[in-house]
Amino acid sequence: MRQLRVGVIGMGFAGRLHCEGYQSVGERAKLVAVCDSDMERAKSQAEEFGAEPYTDYREVIKRHDIDAVDICLPHHLHAVTAVEAAKAGKHILVEKPIALTLEDADMIINAAKRANVTLMVAENHLFKSAHRKVKEIVDSGEIGKVFLVRAYEGTVSELTLNPDPKDWRNLKENQGVLLDMGVHKFALLRWLLGEIDSVFAVREKLVVKNLAPNYDDTALVILRFKNDAVAEVVVTSGLIGGSTNSLEVYAKAGTILENHAWDKPVMYMSKKTSHDMGTWVWPEWVQPEVEHAPFPGYYNISFKNEVKHFVDCVLENKRPDMTGEDGREALRVAIAAVKSSEERRMIKL
Repeated sequence: MRQLRVGVIGMGFAGRLHCEGYQSVGERAKLVAVCDSDMERAKSQAEEFGAEPYTDYREVIKRHDIDAVDICLPHHLHAVTAVEAAKAGKHILVEKPIALTLEDADMIINAAKRANVTLMVAENHLFKSAHRKVKEIVDSGEIGKVFLVRAYEGTVSELTLNPDPKDWRNLKENQGVLLDMGVHKFALLRWLLGEIDSVFAVREKLVVKNLAPNYDDTALVILRFKNDAVAEVVVTSGLIGGSTNSLEVYAKAGTILENHAWDKPVMYMSKKTSHDMGTWVWPEWVQPEVEHAPFPGYYNISFKNEVKHFVDCVLENKRPDMTGEDGREALRVAIAAVKSSEERRMIKL
């Protein structure tokens, strides 16, 4: 296979960015079809991206000239669509979270294995250039053993600005920010630090008060890793402005600070970058060059990197950096965090 022919299902924010991603890889991918329940949206996006419009995802899946399906639907629709795509022999890129239950995640993973197709979870945080640089520094050993991480993401939600009880994110299954935003951080930190051992969480409805009781907009989570590191994760969709995400990585021989609101999003210091002043050591911060643009620019960069990685994995038969199993583990932590907040206790994974 020299070119990956793709159908994108769901043409909201993520779907559009995925389409731009396929355009950016040139001849290695061709966008054949786009699908959305709103035909006017499907038609306008199809015209822009040179694809055919659909409102029924099944019509996209059954096309013989489509090799891969890119699922950008609301979370509760991931499982049924991905399983049908696998049964039709299509490679699958599915937005995070992979599903809303571990049973559904297993169903997707097993269907992809039976069909011998590539399954990748679209976790764009792994493909932000700043996060790649952070992992490079951690893996190099220059800052030593990591013992503490603080991770934050805050966004402006449509539910905050224009509360709508009919919004799909307000459905009972979706569990608010932990399964929507929390999985970003759980996947990222597991990628950086390894397996997570236990979870303690608090989640609250602090801003979006007139929606269903199940929707929480803010959460704080404490993670303990099997390598004894600990992490604090804070996520909220209740901001009015200043959307960004950040990391603080503290290790025995150095520190990394990362903030996507900065023009240069990564700075770090280590014993190697410090000057011995005799009685004390003066740390010198290094700001490496990485591809970046403050919000919302880093979304465009990360989605293009993510889509290119998926195309490369299918065409070159490589293992994705974010497999179905990896997506399942991020979901498992999110579900445990929900349980922790409900039972007000630490949950051992």
